[in-house]
Amino acid sequence: MNMTRVLKLLLSLILLFSLPCFSQTSFKIDRLKSGIFNNRTKISLTIHGKTIGFASFTKIPFFSYYALHSLYVYPQYRNKGFGSKIMTYTENYLQSMKAQRIYIQPGPFEINRDISNNNSYNTKTKQLVKLYRKLGYKLCHRITQFFARVVYRCMGIDENADYLMVKNME
Repeated sequence: MNMTRVLKLLLSLILLFSLPCFSQTSFKIDRLKSGIFNNRTKISLTIHGKTIGFASFTKIPFFSYYALHSLYVYPQYRNKGFGSKIMTYTENYLQSMKAQRIYIQPGPFEINRDISNNNSYNTKTKQLVKLYRKLGYKLCHRITQFFARVVYRCMGIDENADYLMVKNME
């Protein structure tokens, strides 16, 4: 292990133990789907047996790149640092899997999403962009955004590729 990985692992442990009642805190990793073109993994954070939030991701075939599909923290636990803790744990896990890049499409993922309130959606998206920037993510190049837009349309995904972000893990 190089020094950077050791420091990141140490930071993860510090963050984990800084959570309230750390002895009752755990991260759970679930393989939801498995296969070359269809795989998804979910990491959940629980405290006292209650799920606080989760992140899910997919490995991009033939590359050491991962797409983070969702980062969700239940409303009653928001603005308390749990999203950052889930992201840090997820990034460290992906780094242990030799990830070179992590892509994320910021957009407020709500279990009961009200798409009629566009102002709220845009405000929350900008808040997420701010969070991801603090965590080291950068907006993707316009060419990458263009190709993402094409893929989204082909797959019927209603997302704004202008906000697609990436973090280089090397």
